Amino acid sequence: MCVQTRIRATTNPFAPSSLGAAILVATDHDRIHLKTTHHKYAKYLELTGQTAAAIRNFERADTYKSEVPRMLFDQNRMEDLEDYIMQGNDTELLKWWAGYCESLGQFEKVCFGEISFSLSFLI
Repeated sequence: MCVQTRIRATTNPFAPSSLGAAILVATDHDRIHLKTTHHKYAKYLELTGQTAAAIRNFERADTYKSEVPRMLFDQNRMEDLEDYIMQGNDTELLKWWAGYCESLGQFEKVCFGEISFSLSFLI
């Protein structure tokens, strides 16, 4: 391996070791960039197919409300998306899921036990 290739390999910002080190540095010395670093790491994990780890990092970055549904929807993992939303008990995600199910005509999925939303698309 030539020197230039080694330099590129060690300075690749998306290399797992670089991202792990960045999270450690942000945790200890640069807390203002911690959420951004977790988000970038989650995007890397998503690209490498590590969905569970990506979800954890999106949650740490506090971008899970938009990123996790987008990621699972893009991967056509609707059952996993439904499970994630139902287990999380996040009212905002539950409302989004209710609207999505309603748009598909799946009205039975709009009521979630004790939580119930009005159907907004019915005429």
